[in-house]
Amino acid sequence: MSKFTLSFDSVTESVRVYVEVIECVCDPATGFVQRRKKPLKEEIDNNEERWIVATVSKVDEEGKMIHVICEESTHHPEFSEKRVHLSDMSLISLKNPQHCETADDVTTMSYLHEAGLPDHFYDEQAINTYTNQPLHKQPPHVFAIADNAFRNMLEYTKNQSILVTGESGAGKSETTKYLLKYFAAMGSSKHNVSHVEKQVLKTSPLLEAFGNAKTLRNDNSSRFGKFIEIQFDRSTGNISGAVIRTYLLERSRIVRQQLGERNYHIFYQLLKGASQQERIEWMLNDLNALQFEYTSGGQCPDLTGTDEFAETKDAMTTLGISPDQDQPRLFRLISAILHLGNVKFEPQPTHSDRAQIVESTLHHLECFSALTNIDGQSILKTFLSRKVTAGTESYDKYMDVRQAESCRDSLFESFQVNSLEQFCINWSNEKLQQQYNQHIFKMSQKEYEAEKITFNKVEFNDNQECLDLIEKPPISVMHILDEESKLQNSTFKTLSTKLLTNFSKHSFFAKPRFSDTHFCVKHYADTVTYDTSEFIDKNRDYIVAEQSNLLRTSSVHFILKQIPTTSSAPTANNKNKNNNSGFTFQSVASQFKSSLDQLMEKINSTQPHYIRCIKPNQQKKPNIFSKLLVLKQLKVSFHFQS
Repeated sequence: MSKFTLSFDSVTESVRVYVEVIECVCDPATGFVQRRKKPLKEEIDNNEERWIVATVSKVDEEGKMIHVICEESTHHPEFSEKRVHLSDMSLISLKNPQHCETADDVTTMSYLHEAGLPDHFYDEQAINTYTNQPLHKQPPHVFAIADNAFRNMLEYTKNQSILVTGESGAGKSETTKYLLKYFAAMGSSKHNVSHVEKQVLKTSPLLEAFGNAKTLRNDNSSRFGKFIEIQFDRSTGNISGAVIRTYLLERSRIVRQQLGERNYHIFYQLLKGASQQERIEWMLNDLNALQFEYTSGGQCPDLTGTDEFAETKDAMTTLGISPDQDQPRLFRLISAILHLGNVKFEPQPTHSDRAQIVESTLHHLECFSALTNIDGQSILKTFLSRKVTAGTESYDKYMDVRQAESCRDSLFESFQVNSLEQFCINWSNEKLQQQYNQHIFKMSQKEYEAEKITFNKVEFNDNQECLDLIEKPPISVMHILDEESKLQNSTFKTLSTKLLTNFSKHSFFAKPRFSDTHFCVKHYADTVTYDTSEFIDKNRDYIVAEQSNLLRTSSVHFILKQIPTTSSAPTANNKNKNNNSGFTFQSVASQFKSSLDQLMEKINSTQPHYIRCIKPNQQKKPNIFSKLLVLKQLKVSFHFQS
């Protein structure tokens, strides 16, 4: 691993440097500069305000201080043409020579860091540079791929697709933003962006607000898959519409987060950005993110990057979500979710196996009731007891504290951990890798063979067997999982036994040595171990019928639209008959397979293009390049073979 860091003995007088002023404050009286605790959001969004150029006037190695004279800055008058003093060398980066300032290929730069990137790298000038150019004429760029796809679509009247892949934190979301920016520019008249193009561009902040979260590996991690379809007018090439399909949102994050992680951005944006009047209207008052269970579970007090509430509301307005009706209704629902998470339970004094509400949290239940127009006592009853039907008789089953909390969370969440979700994500990655193999290796080599062209056959790891293990009928992991999910008395042990019985000799299946509840799949990227202990419950996607019925009593139309229609879960009397009580379910794996098949059918009907994002390090920091990490990503994506 290599890291480029300046030291006091590596900087000399008269050297020109960048000072990252967004990260620091300057005492106007003394000129001493200190690192700011939190950079300003509006400055982060504007690269021109992040750094100013300065010339080193003196280096005091003994006092560990560097003195610089800043150049003129209209945005930062406290630094403009001033002599300032810095002790934190991480705020300084060496300035590139003049001939590197306009370089399009960053590999030609003397110093590669964020401050030295050309200002025009992703702006209108860059768009013009790559417009109507052969793919390999200009240096590699995301705009080159976008232009090639756009021109192929117009010239050959064939649908195109761009598959953006990579590890979490590698830059997929940012790459997608630049692709949308390019298509918006190409799909508008003389680059005057119309309302449709503006709507396309505004999808990014909205999707990120409701679908992205801070994780241990990525501060802006997309917790869902998305397929963005941009539609162009055949005659003019202008954008005529767009459709966005999402897959497998990580709903478990709504109610619990890993240590060091956060809930979805929208919760924090609301709590930080709502006006005083809005806070009163949505019953948030003076509460902050650390005072709500659903936003403090990860114990992550760092709320950097959650200031975009105004930007999110602006995106919603542009996309037709009215600011006077629909937006307030949505934020009322989000506030209701936060209050519901603060409803707590304790054992009854006389029945320790029965839960009751903690009286001090009753206020949050009342807020939930007021925000949703759902009777609070009725919804509380669904947390504390359940009507069970057996034959012609029915009785009330009382919940203990853990069960009551689970029932509370089930209103908005079905999964407690991510093992099945991770299985589905890796399943989709296998399908996308197979599509890449098919297009790059198999089809190309067949063309060479058909044309009788001599070539050295490329060896690559075909993942078809792995996909067969996961999904091929009649026996696969998915089919066995669905079969067990339909049986009333199935458990993770019966699931594990059936998996082991059927696949113990499969070359892509393995059983961990010291566990009876886990199994391993040898994916193309790596071997992954899955915990089956809650696979069945997650696959059933339980929804409490009494809760669904109560939600339907709400007079808030927005809530009514969110209630899913599902089939009933197996009961002792009838496996498929609808009931007014108990749990309902639908197979998550089957739904996901259907969505995945539709996605692959869509992609296979297009001419594909590929962008692979490479993550430079696991620390989520600039100026660090892990050779082993990058090499691993290149190997598993078969870049050396292709």
